[in-house]
Amino acid sequence: MTQEGADKTEKKGPKIRQAVVIVHGMGEQRPLDTLFRFANAVVKEPPSSGEADTSTAKFRAKYFSRPTNFEDAFESRYLVSQKSEKDDPVQQDQADFFEYHWSFHMQGNKFTDIIATFFRMLIRSPTRVPSGLLVVWAAIWLLIFYAAYKLYSTPDIWSKITAVYTNDGTGGAIAALIGTIFAIGAGGLAFKALRWLFKRFIPAKVTSHFVDVIRYLDTSPRSYAVRKNIRKGMVDLIENLHQEKEGGKNKYDRVVIVAHSLGAYIAYDAITYYWTRTNQQFSGKIGVKTLRDVEQKGAALLDASEDHSAEKVDDYRKAQKALWLELQKQGNPWRISDFVSVGTPMYMADSIMTKNKARFQERVDLRHIAKCPPESDLSRDGFPKDPVSYGYPYGANTALYHAAPFAVTRWTNMWFPPALNFFGDWFGGPLAPLFGHGIRDIRLKGDGWRRFIPAVAHALYFSFPDKKPEAGDDPDKTDQLSVTHQLRLALDLSFFR
Repeated sequence: MTQEGADKTEKKGPKIRQAVVIVHGMGEQRPLDTLFRFANAVVKEPPSSGEADTSTAKFRAKYFSRPTNFEDAFESRYLVSQKSEKDDPVQQDQADFFEYHWSFHMQGNKFTDIIATFFRMLIRSPTRVPSGLLVVWAAIWLLIFYAAYKLYSTPDIWSKITAVYTNDGTGGAIAALIGTIFAIGAGGLAFKALRWLFKRFIPAKVTSHFVDVIRYLDTSPRSYAVRKNIRKGMVDLIENLHQEKEGGKNKYDRVVIVAHSLGAYIAYDAITYYWTRTNQQFSGKIGVKTLRDVEQKGAALLDASEDHSAEKVDDYRKAQKALWLELQKQGNPWRISDFVSVGTPMYMADSIMTKNKARFQERVDLRHIAKCPPESDLSRDGFPKDPVSYGYPYGANTALYHAAPFAVTRWTNMWFPPALNFFGDWFGGPLAPLFGHGIRDIRLKGDGWRRFIPAVAHALYFSFPDKKPEAGDDPDKTDQLSVTHQLRLALDLSFFR
């Protein structure tokens, strides 16, 4: 379809229009690079013109590019995919693809920014080390022990240091003290060795990844302005998509947010913040049955000790969609139906964001951290409401409370699990244990050998062609499909059909 043809089609006014926002991940990203890679991966090839001779066949683009109308968005474009025809094998409504580009805010990063987090993770037990970093953690400790052994086993150094104290009986204590100092020095040497190894053998874009995460989550004055500007830009984009009009009506009926790596932290912050701007805006009543259904399905997933089946998660997601549709009838402006996180270090949030799991749980208990499904709202005496409740009286109606965006927004998470805790994506992992068992966690086991490249696999999620199920594939094990296919399923561009 030509641009002119697309314009003519658009003038008819598609009944349904959806916005997909891709939030890029860590490292020095160029504007629109992630957007084009993502669109090339997930937008289906349109049917050909049917002509056998390719030299005379008409070109039909998967999508076309347009400038955005947002203020100060001079580098910004969006990609418009086509609405499927009646006879197309894949049915979907028109979607506009946007990118939130934030890396230009993250300037002046230093490898030394991770020192505090490095040592905090280093001194914890192996059972509390994020699985993707376990082999790296073990390798660093081997370096430390080796360096300490080499220092300790040098007899000339020890004999000269302790000889002067031999007569007064303090030699053992002094030796122990100096040994401790040497061990700390060995840790410093190991850190320098690690920095050299990363710079020498791993691409700079990978080593900069983890620094970005630490910097974004750092609460020091040095990072405050950076974090504020990044969050503001994302919230502004979401707000623009919610408020944009066309023909006197809302331009977009639905918004989907897809976030890679650190981008998932940024998207999560924006979702939870923007929810507090809209959760009380409505003109009608929420259906009691629909709200009770999502609360009951969510309550069944709150017990972390249980092995939650895929059927329970599916039931909760169906209830979420029903409540989302109910909100639209009610007049609530919230239109984010789905959040898709890909290869995100959010699975380390208790180690990085709150230092340990106890502090993370404290923030959950205070309803500072929003989970999926949400925790029950707190009553006036500070105890969780029983039975589980996501709403509270607001005038003559019921409003969903501030930590309940994932009562209506579905959350899908996917990652390449590292084989032997090393061969694969070090920075991605399951989110259900921390952020709630209503999240659909998908361990991606397709796409061949490249997903096993240590650390580098983290940057490859939008680089694979589609792979349909083959003979012998178990249809119930959807992780055997490609990441591209899983992304299409998560986008659910046939949401309204």
